[in-house]
Amino acid sequence: MWSLWPLMMEALADWAIDFFPNILVPLDNYISRSTAHFLTCKDPNYQQSLWDMISTIMPDRNMEDSDIEPAPKLIEVVFQNCRGQVDQWVEPYLRITVERLRRAEKPYLKCLLIQVIADALYYNAALTLSILHKLGVATEIFGLWFQMLQQVKKSGVRANFKREHDKKVCCLGLTSLLALPADQLPGEALGRIFRATLDLLVAYKDQVAEAAKEEEAEDDDDDMDGFQTDDEDEDGDGSDKEMGFDAEDGDEADSIRLQKLAAQAKDLRPNDEDDDDSDNDYSDDEELQSPIDEVDPFIFFVDTVKAMQASDPLRLQNLTQTLDFHYQALANGVAQHAEQRRVEIEKEKMEKASAGGAL
Repeated sequence: MWSLWPLMMEALADWAIDFFPNILVPLDNYISRSTAHFLTCKDPNYQQSLWDMISTIMPDRNMEDSDIEPAPKLIEVVFQNCRGQVDQWVEPYLRITVERLRRAEKPYLKCLLIQVIADALYYNAALTLSILHKLGVATEIFGLWFQMLQQVKKSGVRANFKREHDKKVCCLGLTSLLALPADQLPGEALGRIFRATLDLLVAYKDQVAEAAKEEEAEDDDDDMDGFQTDDEDEDGDGSDKEMGFDAEDGDEADSIRLQKLAAQAKDLRPNDEDDDDSDNDYSDDEELQSPIDEVDPFIFFVDTVKAMQASDPLRLQNLTQTLDFHYQALANGVAQHAEQRRVEIEKEKMEKASAGGAL
């Protein structure tokens, strides 16, 4: 299978750039499912060939923002799957990310590029922050990041980082900064990052709950459809017409359901004047698995705060004293939810274990 990697790289460099989103998926599979080979093989050197490809595409001024979206997604794949094993690539990837971010126009690409920085922070916060300072862009990058986090549309919904995955990546990156010692992260910056992370965690929690509710509603609809048994289907004439409706009625019901789904989709994507990027917020790679799938951002945040309490209790005390009532309430709510998630995750593990034992 690996013999196809060089062919895909050559194709991307030659004629296949229009198929970059499609090629992203197998490249992700190579790195995520055979990480050791990706890291250790030197002939060919897959890490180098990936860099050669991405560093050619990302700075290309002739390529539209939408054309290079798979590039930052691939950098994310590397940082998440090769945690602690690709330190030498952090600075080069951050450098080209920042360069493209400065001239990116589409909000979705800006989000993807900021997420590369978030992934780098989760990979190694101290290393990443030192590189951003070395490049002289730390203040600029965090200013833009916080600005994007605060942007809302006329409808009140967030303008950026709309997907669950986007919010989670940002949460993990920002939370990783909280673990840095005081000499690397001053008190003022600590407070701003702490509050931004709390806001993101609450938004993430609400979005996950809303998605679960919609999934439950869809399951209920499917269950209602399932009341018609196979035997009834096989009877032919003795099925729908005996119940008082025919195939045309069924088509009408399907049409009504499709109209309801379309209305829900429209609600999720408000037609604001500033919403010029809605078509780019969702893509075929949404279902790709990631190592952070197993990381609960609430537990990660609470464990980081507990580590702060153990290493520098006075610093944490000073931080909490600067929080107004709203953020203190958010912090307490996040802490409670984290403990609830611990119980739920442990229950899921036991259920999986018992199911495996039964097999």
